[in-house]
Amino acid sequence: MVQIFNSTADKMAGDEQEIMYIFAAALADLRDEAREYDERWDQIAMRGGYDASTIESEQDIRERIEMLHACVAASEAIYTAYANVMDDVIWRIDSSQLPPNVKHNVRNEASRDASRYKAAAAGFAIDRDCAARIVDLLELLASHWGEWHYDQEAAALVFDALSVKDELWDINDDIDRLLQSRDASDREKLSKPIGGGTP
Repeated sequence: MVQIFNSTADKMAGDEQEIMYIFAAALADLRDEAREYDERWDQIAMRGGYDASTIESEQDIRERIEMLHACVAASEAIYTAYANVMDDVIWRIDSSQLPPNVKHNVRNEASRDASRYKAAAAGFAIDRDCAARIVDLLELLASHWGEWHYDQEAAALVFDALSVKDELWDINDDIDRLLQSRDASDREKLSKPIGGGTP
């Protein structure tokens, strides 16, 4: 999308060109955060995520926890970038040499689009919270290493201590709730196209 804005701007002149370059610069920040976000989540997925059947050692758990901390940070960064992208556009517009009437029109358009970007950002906040709860789950598994095993037939974790099972269920319920709200957020995001128009 950044390339489209830049190549379109290259063919323009005057105020329109400057506006396109401003949007391209703001979207470049989103692109960079999106790359980091995708890389972090791809790494943990390739490692097995929080699938207990793939855990090989306590060290494996610790390494996954570190990877998930990176997912939390990347999710927070992309959430912030999406939530604030139109504020960034407005700041860039206000700092530009564009005429006041053009600044006013672009500022109004960016303000209208802000809610769409904030809606898209909501999913990343959910990802951040989900990764944090997965860290809690893995911390539980690490702190009780040797007191649980994965039952392949039942496809479930089996703990020796009942008290740990309650904590495990609480964490799993939170993760399930977050994943369901992520699905709902994605559906809502798809119903609100960014850039105007109808879905």
